[in-house]
Amino acid sequence: MDEFKQGTFSDILGKPYLVYDIETSLIGHNLSDTQFYLGYSMAEDAEGKIHYECIMPEQLEEFVQKMLNFDGYIVGFNQIRFDNPVCVYNLKKMTENDEDSLSTTDKPWIKDPEGVIDILNQKSLDLYVFIQQMTGKRMGLNKIAEALIGITKTLDSGASVEALRKQRQHSENKKALEDIKRYCKNDVRMTTLLFLYLLHFKKIYMDGEQYSYDIPTFLQYASTKEKKAEV
Repeated sequence: MDEFKQGTFSDILGKPYLVYDIETSLIGHNLSDTQFYLGYSMAEDAEGKIHYECIMPEQLEEFVQKMLNFDGYIVGFNQIRFDNPVCVYNLKKMTENDEDSLSTTDKPWIKDPEGVIDILNQKSLDLYVFIQQMTGKRMGLNKIAEALIGITKTLDSGASVEALRKQRQHSENKKALEDIKRYCKNDVRMTTLLFLYLLHFKKIYMDGEQYSYDIPTFLQYASTKEKKAEV
């Protein structure tokens, strides 16, 4: 973090980045049926400080458009296979019944959601994908963050988040909403610190094994252009 504050990791090879994570209400087994609940993003502000922003459903269109326009990397944990598609599919459902939206060309997620997902994925650096490609293992954010940076989630599991969502649904429990926001924001913080760890050390020590890489390799393995891991 000291290096970040001094500007060492304010960009990656000249390109800026933002970090984000979402919380969902799971409905069915398809990503297109998964309901966006809220999200958080982190980016460097004009003064070079970390700025967190909450994303509620009514702000999803603005955030997706921001990511589409963003000339930099979108950093997350499993966002290539989950967060990016869920955001786009939800935005399509929110706007496809709007007659004004159907007549415009500035809402590409209505007619070509897969194309929009592909654009977001091409900009993405996915730490879950990177760890899998480097180690050949599939691991959750909580386990990796606890092992490498000593930070864990604010709730025990996704089931705890679901319980809070139900509390708010039935009783408009404001504390439940704040707890979910805190959980999601902490996930973004964990992802950001893990990202900075990986950039700084360029090594992973996991289960007695050491994995070394350089920044170009990191960019390759964390993207949709990753090599195939032997699992």
